[in-house]
Order: sequence, then structure tokens, then C-alpha cells
Amino acid sequence: MIASGKERDMRRIVLLLALVAAATLAATVAQAQTSSAPTTENKEVVPYLDTGYKYKVVPFGGEAGFEGLNFDDSSFSTGDAAFGSKGFGCPLESTIETNWPINTDIVVRKSFELPPNTTNLKVHVAIDNDAQVFLNGEDISGGMRTSVNCAVNDRYVFTVPDNVLQGGTNVLAIRGHDYGIVTYLDAKVTADVPLDRDGDSVLDANDNCRDTPNPDQTDSDGDNKGDACDPDLDGDGTENATDNCPNTSNPGQEDADRDGVGDACETNLPGRMTGDGSVTTSGGEKITHGLNLACDATRTGDTLQVNWSGNAFELEEITKALCGDNPNIANSRKAIFDTHTGEGKGTLNGQTGATIRWTFVDAGEPGSKDTALIIVKDSAGQTVLDVSETLDEGNHQAHHEKP
Repeated sequence: MIASGKERDMRRIVLLLALVAAATLAATVAQAQTSSAPTTENKEVVPYLDTGYKYKVVPFGGEAGFEGLNFDDSSFSTGDAAFGSKGFGCPLESTIETNWPINTDIVVRKSFELPPNTTNLKVHVAIDNDAQVFLNGEDISGGMRTSVNCAVNDRYVFTVPDNVLQGGTNVLAIRGHDYGIVTYLDAKVTADVPLDRDGDSVLDANDNCRDTPNPDQTDSDGDNKGDACDPDLDGDGTENATDNCPNTSNPGQEDADRDGVGDACETNLPGRMTGDGSVTTSGGEKITHGLNLACDATRTGDTLQVNWSGNAFELEEITKALCGDNPNIANSRKAIFDTHTGEGKGTLNGQTGATIRWTFVDAGEPGSKDTALIIVKDSAGQTVLDVSETLDEGNHQAHHEKP
């Protein structure tokens, strides 16, 4: 048994735990930052001095039912706020755009749009003399409200129950009533409107990328941060910019053939690795091996034997195989790959239940630069061999096969 095996296992475990912890922390921070951002904004939905009102001057109490949501106002005139009469010198007189004669009623209607889930809508009214205010046909002022002085903005502010609001078209309707001297009517509507900062038709309260359009809301790693704005798409603790498999979780970033593409997302190349050889550890222990391994783990007839210090491992089943090409290895091989990485099960000194992991590299002829990484564990999961060295004898041969 080589002493460095346990140490390497422990280092791998510590690294894996650290990466998982980092990924969890990053997701938690991202979610906290997202959830703390405001999801609504108080907006002027209808400002004072707005345009495009439908209105009609009527006798006292005239045009009953004008406040109805579906009332036909096609016979009404179109005018701009404010409505009123001039000549008395009230402060807001200069803002009057549409005439409202004294000693009459005026009924006005204004349609406006609200997104779903709008809340806290308020209607602000400037009136001289009286006003009754409706929204979507509901009396929100509690009858006619009186003001005997010159009109001022926000003389009355009425809060509308959220259940009166509609996603889509809403209708503000006001009856103004005057009994002499001067008239004035104007209104403003404010509301807490759900935000959609990125304009993807998903409200911020439900959007997993509030500042990046992603109408499909795809979240591959389930971290509540959409793929369109997730710096770690696969949630493995390595950000996309440096992840050798940005779309496939691989916390250890294993890349056996060192081609910059992680083993977890590597495209398997067709072929077979054969050969034999030996390596010697820094402690002077000699390990020999012989192999005939297909790149396809479903193929049968593969062999791998490893011998060291009176111990013998023999492969019975390949559970994982991957062949890749390391761009840093240049040679004249006919094969399209140079590195075989795999895992399997077998016997150790005749006892079943042992496992093995390997990486064999064919670095060209005559084999003096070929390398072998071999890790063997017994049936209890204890590492009994962990070696990674350049061959001091033998040769690995990568063979191309048609898939």
C-alpha cells in the first residue's frame, strides 16, 4: 500500500466539500440579493392635467349610470384636464383646459391600463365644489364629497380596494357638481405597479432573471437563478467563465486528456487502448500493468491487470470509459485519441468487490513519455494503490476504430 493514497483521497474529499459549500453559498447570496430587490414601484398611472378624457356637461344628476365599466360614452366629447371655469382667480385656474360652466354637473370618464397584481391604487382629486368618484363602477368616495374653497391638488385621496382593480383596462369616472361662482375638476391616479425591468413579460416578483430577458425562465440547476443570468449554470461551484463543463455539473473539474473539456461533458472518441508497462513510485515500488480497453464501456472482452508488491487486481467489468485527445500531445498516431480514462470493478487478490480508476496516455513512440494513473480500492472502499507516473518500461497504443 502506498501511503500517499489516503492523503490524496482526503484532499479530493476536502476539495469537493469546499466546492459544494461555495456553490450553496453563492446560490443563497444570489437568491437573497434577488429577493431583497423591490418588485413594485409606485407610479402615476394617470397624472394631473392628463389628456383624452371623455366628458359631458349635464344638468344636476344627469347621465345616470355613466360610471359603469361598460357604459357607452361614444356620445361624450373628448377633452383634456383640468376642467373648470375662469375668472375668479383661484390658484389652479391657469391649468384649466376644458370649460365646465358653473351651476352644472360634469361627468368624466378616463380609461387606463394596469398590469396584473397592481395594488394600493389611490385616486387624488382636486375639486370645486363637489365630487363623487368611481372606479370600475364602484363608488370609492362614499358618495358626493364637498369642497367649498378654491380647488387644490389632493383635496381628497381615495384608496381603492385591490379587489376592485383589473389587470388590463380600468375606468375612472367622476361626477363634478357645482353650485355657483367657479368650477374646477382634475384627478390623478397612483398605484404600486409590479415591475418587469427586463421587459420579458415575467413580473419581477416571479422573474428568476430580473435584469436579463428570459421569458422561458429556464433554470437548469434549480438554484432560482435563471440560466440567462446565472454565473454558474450547472451549480457545481465553478463559474461558467472558468468551468470546463459549464452545462454539466463536475465539481472536481476532471479533465483526463487535458484538452480543456471536462470529462463530464467530453465527447467520447471511438477506439481502443492496448499495451503494458511498469511505473516506479518515488518510494521505489514497482507497479506493472497490462491492458486492452475499448473506449465504449458497453463493449465486452476488455482486460486490465495490475500487479504490485504481491498484490494483483484483475478487471471484471468496465463501468465508465472515455477516450479523448489532449491537444498538448503532438505525434503521428493514426488514432484520433491519446487518453483513455475509465472506471471498473474486479477482483483484488482473488476477492470480488474491488474497484479501479485509471487514466492511460499514449504520448507517442517509443512509449517513454506514456503515463499511467491507477487507483485501486478494496471491497471496503479503502485505497490500496494510488500511483500516477511516467512509464519506465513498456508502451501504450491508441487504436482508432470506427464507431
